[in-house]
Amino acid sequence: MRLFISCLAAFLLASCAPITKNTKIDINASEREKAIQKELALQQMLKRDLRANNVGLPILTASTAECGEKLGANIGAVLVNNTKMDKEWHEPAKKLWGVTEKVTVVAFYKNSVAEAAGLKVGDQITKVNNKPLKDELLQKPMAAIAKPYKTSAPIAFNVVRNNIEEIINITPAVTCDYPIEVIAQDDVNAFADGSAIYLTNGMLRFAETDDELAVVIGHELAHNTMGHMKKKQGNQLLGTILGVLATVATGVDFTNLGAGLGATMYSQEFESEADYVGMYSTAKAGFAIENTPNFWRRMGVEHPSGISHGQTHPNTANRFLALEKTVAEINFKKTNGLALKYDLKNANPTTDGIATTQEAKQEETIPTTGETKPAISETEKK
Repeated sequence: MRLFISCLAAFLLASCAPITKNTKIDINASEREKAIQKELALQQMLKRDLRANNVGLPILTASTAECGEKLGANIGAVLVNNTKMDKEWHEPAKKLWGVTEKVTVVAFYKNSVAEAAGLKVGDQITKVNNKPLKDELLQKPMAAIAKPYKTSAPIAFNVVRNNIEEIINITPAVTCDYPIEVIAQDDVNAFADGSAIYLTNGMLRFAETDDELAVVIGHELAHNTMGHMKKKQGNQLLGTILGVLATVATGVDFTNLGAGLGATMYSQEFESEADYVGMYSTAKAGFAIENTPNFWRRMGVEHPSGISHGQTHPNTANRFLALEKTVAEINFKKTNGLALKYDLKNANPTTDGIATTQEAKQEETIPTTGETKPAISETEKK
């Protein structure tokens, strides 16, 4: 043991170390700087959440027909409390927005029905329809999530403002019930799980315009509305069963291989379908779609390996070309007064009683969109 300690001491003494003087940091100054950076971090979280939902909520609202029974209602207010925050964030949240354990309004999304009804930033909400507001309604206060309420009827909010309580009645807006959440990851990615839509910080930075971000959100919404998650799970189960049968027949374990192959079955087709359907949702929400295919050119620039080859996703070249055709298809329907409804496979496209012969001309008359600036990238996780 003594020999070991002697050798270790000799190693530490001989090891390399910085040769310049250390800058001494005042402890109090360090604490003040930490507080400043935490406030800036919270403000940035709110800024990203506002952008994601200001772009996404119009899409969720315009696509209610595609969402079937998966509908909710949104008051368009960003609600935060500190009961789920780490304690180190309590003080900066209180300093910025007056946040305590009580639910506090810190911001509004565009066209907020809550703001129109008279709710104000700084209001504390104590009850909803005369019932205490539960933490579960907030999901992730640190991410500044506005919870969709499961009703389209007026909601009575007990609000404390300047130590005076009043009741404000708000009629929520009906939207698809797929909340949009921003997650603190730097990779350029977005994904859906059948219940919500997730955007990374990296994706929000990568999407240079709101029109580009709208394409991403429309794509992820389509994954949910088209039931891709359930279909993938079904394919994985089928692959597992086939793997078990192969294992029994050969004595070699093919279970995991079968499950893996099943999980990726039709994966590229699902992504292409989400691109196609999502573009319709984006257009119906009023976003400009003409230049959005270039998102995938920029994605190719960001991830060159995806230009020619895709694993779970189509390559970026094919995605660009497919979206160009989709843009032309949507513009054709707009010009000819046709409903903005995506076409189903092996079906004669008719819209609002207009004969298929008119739409049959589409293949001949649709122009391709012109080239513009380069576009964006996503990871295989999406």
